[in-house]
Amino acid sequence: MQSDKSDKSQSQSQRLPVNPRRHKVAPEDRKRVATACNNCNGRRIKCSGDRPCRQCTTNSRECVYPSSSPKVAVARDELQDLRRRVNAFEKLLQDVIPDPEKRQELLASHNISMPLVASPLSQQPKASTLSLERGEASPTAEADLSTSLATESHLLGHVSGPARFQGESSDGALVDHLRAFLRSCLPADVASTLPSTMGYLQGSDIRPLPRPDGDPLWLPAPETMRYMLSIVSTFIQDGPAERALKSGGIYWWGVLHALPSLPSSKGDLEADIRSTRRLAFYQVVLAVACRITASGLTPDRSEPFFARAVPLLGNPLDASHSSIGAVSVLNLMAYYLLQSDRPEASSLYVSISARTALSLGAHRGHVDERGKRIFWTLYILDRELSCLLGRPPIIPEESIVLSLPMDVDSMPSSAGLRAHVELSRISDHITSNLYGVVPVRNMTEGSSFSREESVSLLEQWQSTLPASLQLSAEGVSGDPATCNLHMLVNHLTVLCYRPWLLASAKVSIASDGPSGLLSSSQKSSCISAALHNMRLARHAATLLEPRRLLRSALRFVFGSALCFILCKLIRDDDDYDGNQTAYEIEFAMGLFDREAQAGNTYGSSCATALRELQALVVNIQGGDDTMDTEQSIESYIDLESSWHGFSLADEGLMGLDGETALRNEVLSWMESGFEL
Repeated sequence: MQSDKSDKSQSQSQRLPVNPRRHKVAPEDRKRVATACNNCNGRRIKCSGDRPCRQCTTNSRECVYPSSSPKVAVARDELQDLRRRVNAFEKLLQDVIPDPEKRQELLASHNISMPLVASPLSQQPKASTLSLERGEASPTAEADLSTSLATESHLLGHVSGPARFQGESSDGALVDHLRAFLRSCLPADVASTLPSTMGYLQGSDIRPLPRPDGDPLWLPAPETMRYMLSIVSTFIQDGPAERALKSGGIYWWGVLHALPSLPSSKGDLEADIRSTRRLAFYQVVLAVACRITASGLTPDRSEPFFARAVPLLGNPLDASHSSIGAVSVLNLMAYYLLQSDRPEASSLYVSISARTALSLGAHRGHVDERGKRIFWTLYILDRELSCLLGRPPIIPEESIVLSLPMDVDSMPSSAGLRAHVELSRISDHITSNLYGVVPVRNMTEGSSFSREESVSLLEQWQSTLPASLQLSAEGVSGDPATCNLHMLVNHLTVLCYRPWLLASAKVSIASDGPSGLLSSSQKSSCISAALHNMRLARHAATLLEPRRLLRSALRFVFGSALCFILCKLIRDDDDYDGNQTAYEIEFAMGLFDREAQAGNTYGSSCATALRELQALVVNIQGGDDTMDTEQSIESYIDLESSWHGFSLADEGLMGLDGETALRNEVLSWMESGFEL
């Protein structure tokens, strides 16, 4: 019997091709049957068409006819489109249900056969099945699903240099993942014509850090230093000395209102080290000021100041001279490197600063109020880089028993810094647990950290803010630090929904219909947070002189633009305003173009990524919904001038009174190479 089956399958596979005919023969005029049995076909003899046929009956053979299946004519383009959609469905099914056995069970329950092929996704933790119709899941299933839906980590390299790990929460991993997916949905000939930077990162980390050059004790004129210190204090601390911000700022680096003095040898080694280290701090402050006011018209004038600070700081690995002052200098160095689009170098400086602070026992409370604020600023930087790069933080949350900053007479208000620390803790939870960067962090057996819990923590944080940190009825604030804080909470809200937005986009492209992964209210919450960030970005740029957005605010704008692109790919029937988000994407690209013209490599990389993704979306959906870039930039300039009637002079943030001429003098001095 087994032999007969093998002969049957062998005969089916060895059938001869159909002989070509010159013309179609009518059935009644045929001299042969339309389909001969396998034996007659193989021997090229006339078959009677009976079952069994006369030839097989005479020779005692098993008469087997080929299985008949109706043939349909399908256009080649339609066939290729169907194949692409099937491939997209299979990839999405692997994303939603990584376990191959559960995936096979689901297919079998619907009488669908699919080869059980091992894939990289099958190595991920098992995820519970999600109800696509209602978009609901149990908390445990949702926590598992968030890990499986999160963007895969990537090793991304520069054109020259080693590849760097970008974890699940990083924008770089999302952009690269989205590039690859959208390209897989296009015909190969179309995808090959589009420019691609897939697998690569743009940034300044490939350039070597500036080396010490010249006299490390050199300083600009006192009036120039006073203005530059005011810029740094206004942008990243508590504001000018005579008009301190009500929030007290969301970072604390050190005293920025006193002019530095040159160190002098007193014969006391420790005193000399402290004096030299304090000058290193001010050199980094001046580097940050130059970075903020960079125009792109001249070479980068911040690097010489940073290079002077390096020898003044000394060897940070020398434990014999560790101090909380060294931690403050290292913190500001890390911040400067992040502003210079060097996140890898910034991460290294944060790790050195963290090891120094831990060795001093700062995490256990062995510091005064000044040291406490320096440590919590380090904590904020650590969590910011963890979320930015998708990597585990340096300082373990479980090791910290230090109390939060408190108000003291000799220091600015601690409200902004306290709120920033609490928000950074929530950011750590989202990055570590929701995105799986550190999946075992703060997770006991049987517990979970779902998306809704993350959103609830963010809402609770907002509801407990003091009056000095709350926004006006129009949703803005005259305090730039408060604006930055609310942009961060909006960005974290977008991060909570982003894995589901990505999965919804994949389902919509594959099925050409609604996804059901996110409810209308959930999607609306995500889009509202992104739109609010774009509004705050426009407003924050009008509060300061020069009118610039720092790296963190630019990152929030980029995250919002990515959210809008994902929403464009989702074909849900709701009140989603595509025209508004299309305008916001164009505004973001215009903003990043302006930053690129000012020498900001981060702005250049963001603009390149958004344009590439826009081109892919347009090719998938057809049409062109872009607007004139010049129109976008002009709108941005107009929006910079005013927002909801806010007066810069009324808010007390226009700059130092009577120092407009001095500011112009400083700018001309910077362009001439600091020759005063």
